[in-house]
Amino acid sequence: MQFDYIIIGSGSVGSTLAYHPCGTMRMGNKKDPMTVVDCECKVRFVERLRVADSSIFPSITNGNLNAPTIMVAEKATDHILGRGMLSPSNLKGFIHPEWQNSQR
Repeated sequence: MQFDYIIIGSGSVGSTLAYHPCGTMRMGNKKDPMTVVDCECKVRFVERLRVADSSIFPSITNGNLNAPTIMVAEKATDHILGRGMLSPSNLKGFIHPEWQNSQR
């Protein structure tokens, strides 16, 4: 074990991150031994502990992590409060009539 600590410690000295860290606590199927968090954000083998941040993403997103992290936190909140899934909606999203000619 001491050897592992030396490797971890030496790797953190002088290193920097170029991207937002994510994916350190993989979410996935309970049958997969590599998953740390289940689909309800519960940490496996630890009672009464959930993770609701970007660390449960299976891979880094193409954009900023802020919006997906908020969505994970809201979903975890629904699980904690015992809320079910939202009912399906057939509403169509808004498409600006000048979308081809205008940036925003």
